Amino acid sequence: MTRRTLILKSLRHHARAHLGTLLGAVVASTVLIGALVVGDSVRFSLRQQALNRLGDIHLAVVQHDRYFRAALADEIQLGENVQIAPILRLQASAFFKGDHNTTGRAPNVSLLGVDNRFWKIAKQGGGAPALKKSGESSRDIVIDALVNQQTMERLKIQAGDQFQVRIAKPSLLPRDVPLAVEGKADEMVVTLKLRLVGMLEADSLGDFSLRPDPLPPLNIFIPIEPLQELAGKPDSGKPSLLKGMANLLVTAVSDSQVPPDLLDSANTQLKKHWQLADAQLALHELEANATGGGKRSLVELFSPRVFMDENMIQAAEEAGKAVGGSQVIMAYMVNRIDNHAMTNQPVPYSIVAAVPHGGPVSLLDSPTNRPLARGEMLVNEWLHSCYQKTKPGDKVDLTYFVLGSSREMQEVKKTFRVVGVVPTEGPGGDRELMPHFPGVRDLKSISELNKLGFKPDRKLLNHQRPVNDKYWGRTLRNRVTGYRGTPKAFISPADAHEMWSNRYGVATAVRYPGGDGVLETVQSQVRKHFDPINIGLEFRDVRSFAVEGNSASDFGGLFVGLSFFLVAAALILMGLLFVFGVEQRAGEVGTLLAVGFTGRQVRNLLLGEGAILAVLGALLGALAGLGYTRAMV
Repeated sequence: MTRRTLILKSLRHHARAHLGTLLGAVVASTVLIGALVVGDSVRFSLRQQALNRLGDIHLAVVQHDRYFRAALADEIQLGENVQIAPILRLQASAFFKGDHNTTGRAPNVSLLGVDNRFWKIAKQGGGAPALKKSGESSRDIVIDALVNQQTMERLKIQAGDQFQVRIAKPSLLPRDVPLAVEGKADEMVVTLKLRLVGMLEADSLGDFSLRPDPLPPLNIFIPIEPLQELAGKPDSGKPSLLKGMANLLVTAVSDSQVPPDLLDSANTQLKKHWQLADAQLALHELEANATGGGKRSLVELFSPRVFMDENMIQAAEEAGKAVGGSQVIMAYMVNRIDNHAMTNQPVPYSIVAAVPHGGPVSLLDSPTNRPLARGEMLVNEWLHSCYQKTKPGDKVDLTYFVLGSSREMQEVKKTFRVVGVVPTEGPGGDRELMPHFPGVRDLKSISELNKLGFKPDRKLLNHQRPVNDKYWGRTLRNRVTGYRGTPKAFISPADAHEMWSNRYGVATAVRYPGGDGVLETVQSQVRKHFDPINIGLEFRDVRSFAVEGNSASDFGGLFVGLSFFLVAAALILMGLLFVFGVEQRAGEVGTLLAVGFTGRQVRNLLLGEGAILAVLGALLGALAGLGYTRAMV
């Protein structure tokens, strides 16, 4: 009798005793295989769902709190088979009130401003839907809209119904930057009236989304131009801040026509065609007060976001090497200036700036005749002679807001020693040093700060109000009287960097000597030295991300983890039952040893039986697991 024959006969003889062991293996295998199969099924379903939401879209440029020119879609050329479309995507909430008190609400809606370029991708060569805007005044304007099935069901609306969407008014700069809000607090929400034209099917990108969310998105599609106009309009008489802007750029091509280097080509084209406006940078020429009197022509680089980050400043300084130098400026609005020698005489809401001293051969003027050290301050002539009588040797406190760790505004104070007085007629009287806080330059007086959504200290703002309003001045016949945002004090760049640098940037402007062709040279050099990837302006392969399954979690591992205790219990039970069965066969083991079997041979016989039971249980459990999941899924 061979060993295999002996094991098989033993299994048949002790079949009833081995039944519990076999069932334990079956249960463990069933649970394990079922968890893996269900997890893989969920993963596959999410992957297919992500692909259905993308359609033919392969690449995308996504900006969350920034905007770029929608014209980039036309400038980037990737071949006749590749379609590129700009989208202005804003988060909104929708509300519908119909007859018979029927209402529908849909929070967290994606309001998508699109044009014909998007419909070429979504409709697969079909005609673009005729979405129009009717009405003239902002209160009467009604915009045609398409929604996906989930939004239609959530709002309980039908074709022809009118409903409203509310969006937070977009801003070119982050909300938690001081004075970032333009408009009154109750004007920070824009309400749009929409008319439902119909439902956009899922196969026409009705469920468009770049997020791998198992829940279907709530989408509303409207023409991009009305959305740019109405969402970004600061107030009547001013152009929209979002005119011609988008925050999402998608690239689509059928799978059979995808170029092998599509991603690299797209990013190469993006780097070739991007402009300063796509990074929310701007250049302009200005006339500034020169040392010794008169005016000096300058070129200034600034950002509507107020602050420029370190990568932008590095590129700006490299550009300065081609035009005779650069001057990095940091200016800030402080809450108050207090002279220790003059109690109860605070100067409210003033601009303080750091303007580096370039030396005697510099082509850029500075209000200082030497570099300021840490803790040193210059005050302007007005602060010296007309208000606090601040003089060299006095100690002065600056109180200002900084962004806290929880993104809340915290008031901080720092003390400086006055080392000199700056005349207001030279570089120290440069009103263009004031940062480009939205709306601040249009104020008729400094006491109107509350009109910007900013909540100043009213008692502080009204202190010596006539004097401070006179410093700010008025606009008469297109001529500005007074000093406007001219800095009242100057500190060292090191102090300014330490006090006011934040996660959004380290400077508010960079200046260059003026002259013919300087603006064009600076623009070209900044584009050369600044990589738009630093601000997230790059194409990403969103389709491969979905196809590879990275958009979904490892649900197989998740379900195995959830079933771990059941699997472990089944395996432990199987082991205990097998050991118990072996102990019941002590007489048989003794007989085998008596007839000449060694202990090792007996152990191998018993392990062989256990291995056969485990394999058989695993196979039966796999079949049971597959059958169960097929029935469930």
